Amino acid sequence: MTPIISLPWYDLERTTAQLDSFFPCLREQLLNQLAEQELDLPVALERTLPLPEQWQSQGLLLGQCCGGDLFLAEGSSLYPLARPVFARLDCEPGYYYSHVVASNSLGSAPRIAVNARSSYSGCFGLFRWLDAQGIQTGTVIESGSHMASLTLLHNGEVDLVAIDANTWQLLDLSDRHIIGRTEAAPSPPFVCHEHWQSSADAITRALQIALHRIGPVAGIQGIVKGSKSDYQEMADTLDFPSCSIEA
Repeated sequence: MTPIISLPWYDLERTTAQLDSFFPCLREQLLNQLAEQELDLPVALERTLPLPEQWQSQGLLLGQCCGGDLFLAEGSSLYPLARPVFARLDCEPGYYYSHVVASNSLGSAPRIAVNARSSYSGCFGLFRWLDAQGIQTGTVIESGSHMASLTLLHNGEVDLVAIDANTWQLLDLSDRHIIGRTEAAPSPPFVCHEHWQSSADAITRALQIALHRIGPVAGIQGIVKGSKSDYQEMADTLDFPSCSIEA
């Protein structure tokens, strides 16, 4: 079994080089912390295997997911390791939020794009904000990513999206068209497959040391301890929106 190391959440065009520069240090620390296992670790980050396949693979030594993914069938074998601490977000360490971004005019029943059904930053947080504002939605499209949602907004195909604030800063989009901010929530966890659960402390320690030596990386300056219970309230209280979502 070949271990998988994946850091996909903030792997954008602007940050790919940062993550590639970070990886050798992370790999070295993983080898140090897991020396007794004599692992043959990959020499590059995994960027081709679809996320559900990564999450279900016993080889997943280190990856990422949304908090909501932990409660889905695809993520049922994931073990949360830690929560990222973002360098430039105005919230408590280990938390994050999204910017609510609109076109020039919302109108009535605005068209919405969500990045994924299990996402807090692009879906649940947005619907909670809409409910607080008393805004009813029109068509809701599942875009697949924050970038895809922004493209739909730019092309005039939707009127409103929510974008992870760390992603927004990495894209350097300033404050244009921001009309609100979602409530803060536990940041999306670093995870491993439950096969590696006995090594969780060592994996977390390796990530922490590497971030201390190299970071901030892709907006992440450190980590705090994380567990599935951090996201239980999210799973319990954020009911899936009743509106119809188009793929």
